Amino acid sequence: MTLLSKCAFGWPASWWKNLYAINLTKGCEFDCGYCWAKDMAKRFPNMRPSSGEWDKPELASFCRDYKTDSFTALTEVLSTTTSPLTILLSATCDPYQDIARPLTQIALREVLAYRKWGGHPHHALILTKSPDVVKDLSLLKELDAEVGFTIVPSSPLGKAPTDAERLDALYSLQGFGIRTFISFEPWWPGVDVDALVEIMYEAWVVRDRRTRFILGSLNKNGRPVNPDFYRREWPKLKEWLDAQGLVEEQGQGTGNYWLKPELKKLLVAQRRKNVAASAIGGQMKGKIDGFLFTTSRAEILLTFPGGDGRRRELRISLVPHRTLTEADILEAIKGEMENLELIHKRLSIVKELLGTEVDLPDFLL
Repeated sequence: MTLLSKCAFGWPASWWKNLYAINLTKGCEFDCGYCWAKDMAKRFPNMRPSSGEWDKPELASFCRDYKTDSFTALTEVLSTTTSPLTILLSATCDPYQDIARPLTQIALREVLAYRKWGGHPHHALILTKSPDVVKDLSLLKELDAEVGFTIVPSSPLGKAPTDAERLDALYSLQGFGIRTFISFEPWWPGVDVDALVEIMYEAWVVRDRRTRFILGSLNKNGRPVNPDFYRREWPKLKEWLDAQGLVEEQGQGTGNYWLKPELKKLLVAQRRKNVAASAIGGQMKGKIDGFLFTTSRAEILLTFPGGDGRRRELRISLVPHRTLTEADILEAIKGEMENLELIHKRLSIVKELLGTEVDLPDFLL
């Protein structure tokens, strides 16, 4: 195991630039039932404790000979970096399990030293399930650290502290001005949206509007488990998020919540399939692939830039549950044939919008 591991598990670079993790142990005493690192260790022996038992962690090789007043390996890395790093404690283990906490404190002090005197304002980021992080309050404040808690209602807890204990610790940190985030990783299938809303309301609306949220699906082989659950429940959560003014992070660093890639991909695909069905009952506006569209019961209107820079409009008559004929299509695009390739592209978007409600003739695709 290397000291600093580049993080590539789908967190937004716009929130945390140059994100690297320090994983102080192999294995983790909390032994959570959904732990992705434990599953990874089944395939990669170098991630396992020598005992082979995940809940009996051991220190990683780079920190077994540490002294209580220094952490040589980390000092060497921090002294040679050319740009500030975001240093996460930790990705594959908990930094506040008993065996790791002394090293976590040493690592944080080293980061603090380089913030003060080393010329690089390295940022400390903590992800834990332990309320013991509160014991390092003064150090966290001096570091301007950001602390996140994994909260997974109704999941197999293993030996970790309860969600209630974690939330109490989070609220305590918020009360002292520490920036916080909550990682719903995973959003456990079957958990009612109201359970998430209650937590987010207390953390963001009541206590600290700087709080950020990460939402991820429970995955197997890179795909969400029980995708129908997320398709069904997400619109309810999205409605509440919108009503509260919480904005999805889109790469500018100003958003309030982030959807992990596997969940995002599932929900985007479902949204596109639902566009036509949603439009049958009324009118809807949106944007797909950079082209504005408006849908209603009677027609679809596509607005896009023409080759001469002027705006072009393409209207497609829509009769629910009826296949459009060749004559229908030709009539709809009459006068818009200056660029046949462009029109074909628009029609492919129309087909995506309509989904299975209407079939377009093969000769146009």
